Amino acid sequence: MNDQKNVPVRCKEDDPNRCQGMTKRGQCPFLAMPDHKHCVIHGRVQENTSLYNFERTEVLARLSVFRGHTDSRTLATELGVLRLLLEQIINKCGEYELLQNSVQIASIIDKIKDLQLANTKLEERVGDLLSVEQVIEVAQQLYGSVVTHLKICQIIQSFLER
Repeated sequence: MNDQKNVPVRCKEDDPNRCQGMTKRGQCPFLAMPDHKHCVIHGRVQENTSLYNFERTEVLARLSVFRGHTDSRTLATELGVLRLLLEQIINKCGEYELLQNSVQIASIIDKIKDLQLANTKLEERVGDLLSVEQVIEVAQQLYGSVVTHLKICQIIQSFLER
């Protein structure tokens, strides 16, 4: 037997321990791994396939859970999920990882933009948009929060200067 696990070993054509995997030229010419039907090369392909099937099964199970949830059918919820996903990706990135993940980040931003447009069109049709008074009220609350925050920052800075 071969001591190195990852190196395939050629065998005779009539060897009973020959790999059952197929190549373009016929049956694989290497010995099967102990207690397996396939060599190191063909065994890995099968492991990757089974891993893919396992991950695919997990994803399909998660999707069925999402489909069954009452909020899963609203665009606003899906928009929130995309925004949280974007936030998680950006928070995990350091200075150099942002550049590496820029394609993924740009893709999520495009999806958010498209979903936001679809959500706005749907809300216009349904009539769920905020009135002008509601927008002004929200703006005033935001303004008040920013002013309060700035005052606190000024107090802290004046305290530090003493």
